[in-house]
Amino acid sequence: MPESKLDFAVEEAIKSGCRVLQYRSKIKDWEVRVRQAESLRLLCEQYQVPLIINDSIELCIEVDADGVHLGKQDSSFEKARDQLSADKIIGITCHDSIGAAVSAEEAGADYVAFWQIFSVRD
Repeated sequence: MPESKLDFAVEEAIKSGCRVLQYRSKIKDWEVRVRQAESLRLLCEQYQVPLIINDSIELCIEVDADGVHLGKQDSSFEKARDQLSADKIIGITCHDSIGAAVSAEEAGADYVAFWQIFSVRD
């Protein structure tokens, strides 16, 4: 999606009440992801909406996003906490595991998320 369309859609979502934005992109081109995430960070800053980057500590650092969301196949919470400043948000996907949620909370995760509600197309 071109940045202008993405920015427009996100701004409309924020104006409609979005309180946190999670950027999830499976685009392999690093420069495109950086460009999109930087554009979204500026937009989110304008509206004081936290921007969470899905799956990539590196992208979170690169664009100075507010935090990162990690899934089972991503980096560990510990690695994220080591690489990110203390004020950054770290969320963990727990799929359907209460045990994983408890472990994430005990490790210091800021939030946990459970399995998808709707199917996802990649």
